[in-house]
Amino acid sequence: MKIVGLITEYNPFHNGHLYHIKESLRVTGADAAVVVMSGDYVQRGTPAIMPKRIRAEMALMCGAGAVFELPVCYATGSAELFALGSVSLLESLGIVDSICFGSECNDLPILEQLAELLLEEPEAYQILLKDYLKQGMSFPRARQEAILSYTEDIYFLPTAVSLNLRSQIPGHDMSFHMPLHVLSVRILHQELPNGL
Repeated sequence: MKIVGLITEYNPFHNGHLYHIKESLRVTGADAAVVVMSGDYVQRGTPAIMPKRIRAEMALMCGAGAVFELPVCYATGSAELFALGSVSLLESLGIVDSICFGSECNDLPILEQLAELLLEEPEAYQILLKDYLKQGMSFPRARQEAILSYTEDIYFLPTAVSLNLRSQIPGHDMSFHMPLHVLSVRILHQELPNGL
């Protein structure tokens, strides 16, 4: 049996989430989907719009085989903690063959390369990040600007095409502090060392 793991909040559950479940099953050829979902509190520590039980029931009625609650310390933490908790929970089940997650970018090669950049944190990137932080930017904004500056004029893609993130990621002004986009990169960051 092939199992796909889904990392979610379902706050609230909507047709896009239904599509995500069905498309994840189709794309991976999985027989079933298991879901890791935030409980009554979601990222940034805010209360969920609907109780976790109702959101879990919706997921089950729409094709999920099982729903597991992400512990609140991960669910309300940073994108890094959310990803760490979610991927670790799915790995600990010992049955998950692949992971599917949503992304604002919808360009896996770019997301994989950004995950690699954040995993390696080259010196030039670190210097840029420190400079933006010294200018008084919040960490998410400084990270966004450091990544955009670092990748703007280098050949970053394996195909030697210049990566200009300002034009390739819709809504680039918010791209690295939009929670779903940051979460996507961090999930890949968690997956790379573990080989999922």
